[in-house]
Amino acid sequence: MPASEPGFTIVIPVYNGAAYISKAIKSCLQQTVLPNEIIVIDDASTDDTAGIVQAIRSSLIKYERNIENRG
Repeated sequence: MPASEPGFTIVIPVYNGAAYISKAIKSCLQQTVLPNEIIVIDDASTDDTAGIVQAIRSSLIKYERNIENRG
C-alpha cells in the first residue's frame, strides 16, 4: 500500500458465530486493499468461535475474548 493511502482496521464483533466467522475473516483477507489489522472481539462465545479464529493464520488478525457475555 503506497504511503499516500490511509490505513484502516476492520473490527468484527462475534458471539457464537462459529458458522460464519471463518467466511467473514476470509472475505476481509481477499479484498483488493488489505486492512492494517482485523480485530475480532469475541463476546464469550460458547461454541468453537475461538478455535476457528485461531486456526486462520494471518498476522493481521488480533483476537480478543471477553470472559463473560456483555450482550
